[in-house]
Amino acid sequence: MRKAKKQDTKSAALAQDGVLNPDPEAVRDLLFVGNPFFDAKDLVQVRYEMVRRHQVDGVAISEAAATFGVTRPTFYKAQSALQSAGVAGLLPNRRGPKGGHKISAEVIAFVADLKAASPELTTPQCLDAIETRFGVTVHRRSLERALARKKKTTYFNLIVPPADATDRYEELRAAVLRGELAACFGLGILRRQGLAAWIRALGQRRHAEMAYCDHPTTPAIKIDPLPAAGDLTRLIAGIIIAIAMEPAHG
Repeated sequence: MRKAKKQDTKSAALAQDGVLNPDPEAVRDLLFVGNPFFDAKDLVQVRYEMVRRHQVDGVAISEAAATFGVTRPTFYKAQSALQSAGVAGLLPNRRGPKGGHKISAEVIAFVADLKAASPELTTPQCLDAIETRFGVTVHRRSLERALARKKKTTYFNLIVPPADATDRYEELRAAVLRGELAACFGLGILRRQGLAAWIRALGQRRHAEMAYCDHPTTPAIKIDPLPAAGDLTRLIAGIIIAIAMEPAHG
């Protein structure tokens, strides 16, 4: 009896995140054929690069869709998601209770960045900034509830991506294409687990940076024979994420 082919580690990670491309062979774009950074199995990266082909490189929608093995409606859906929420908009929707439809992950990340930069900002000022940046009107209580839910999110399951995730990916992409592997922060985790995992790790890293900024006088290394469980957990988590985000060589 023929044994089933064992799934490779990256495919397993992509499947766990719900972003394993069911038809990678249909992707005929040259970047995915000749550069290991671009993986046809990674559905998030495939969709992003497909839309980018049209918006940045000027390739016709019909040609881009055909090259990436999808229909025009699929292209339009990916384009809409990318325009409304950046690269994080291409992530699959998580099951479970949903908040207000206007309080997207990008809006929450935007407000978090604002408050980190200017802690004195009031809720009405944040609401005005949201309307200016995203063109939507959010109710005060909706924003307060969304921020409260974010505070309750633990360090390990935090998956809210930073608002500049798309720009960060473009920087990483450009560095890879220039051959500057040493400058490719996060390349290792993207290669091993995919773009969705990279976005999640980027959000966790931003969360860790913001937590440090809240306590800038805290020493980097605390010598304590009996550290508190919470401190030890955060220390281990920081080490794990730092290792995961190191560039891959070779």
